[in-house]
Amino acid sequence: MSLRSSATVSRRNRLIRLADALLGILILTAVVAFFNPFAAIMIAIIPVVGLVWSLYSLRKSINGIDLPNAPRDEYQQHQVYDARTVGLRTAIFSIVGLMIVSSFLAVASRFTTLTVTEATGTLYPLFLAAIHAIPFSVTRSLAGAINRDELISAPE
Repeated sequence: MSLRSSATVSRRNRLIRLADALLGILILTAVVAFFNPFAAIMIAIIPVVGLVWSLYSLRKSINGIDLPNAPRDEYQQHQVYDARTVGLRTAIFSIVGLMIVSSFLAVASRFTTLTVTEATGTLYPLFLAAIHAIPFSVTRSLAGAINRDELISAPE
């Protein structure tokens, strides 16, 4: 049983690391958007597809207990509540970050030759990252809690 538990825990950890890397790539495409907005949008497609796949696989590995109508016991309900709190913090952080970047771009466009296309191309990958980071943070928090429980309950 320990071997099975270890395999699922390592799979979840690999999925979490993959999604973290893909979110980082998606955020870095905002820098590419300053030079070529079209290329940034085309590059952003790859991490988005990867994030959707990793989120789906991670949800499948935790039996979808983060979904609204999933059956859960009281302990799982508490884990979901804690994970949604993490998701709310991520949402607030993402929105504040986007507002700061938007304000910076507005000021930069006032004093430089920054066009609307360049500003939109910069914000597009950041909006995509925020949209995918919020449900991923909830699922990631739940996967971490389930991993911790499985490792604690695994026989030595």
